[in-house]
Amino acid sequence: MKIKVGVTDVNAYGIVHHPMYLVWCEKAVTEYICTGNLKGFNREIPGKITGMNLKFQHMAQLYEELCVQVKSGKKIKDDLWKFAVSIMRFTDHSLIMGGELFIGFEKEESACGSSAF
Repeated sequence: MKIKVGVTDVNAYGIVHHPMYLVWCEKAVTEYICTGNLKGFNREIPGKITGMNLKFQHMAQLYEELCVQVKSGKKIKDDLWKFAVSIMRFTDHSLIMGGELFIGFEKEESACGSSAF
């Protein structure tokens, strides 16, 4: 997935806000899931990020073009998947960030839990 860093993605110095990397990775994982290449995946249950292991190598800056990749998706447990992700510069293919994103797919309970009224 190709991203062009925009003005809302950066701070006053033109450096990308760290949360944007996570947003872009989650979007790339969603696109990867929608390809339908994952065996044993249930699209009926919404997913949510339950963990991450991301390592930053370099800063990205305003107007840079980045490539966000999902290298693999692997089922760890019945309700947990691990996705290998990376973000690189288009110009020189240098690694900006790499790591793993964990997405849980368990059925949601009500906000108040089960109650006996």
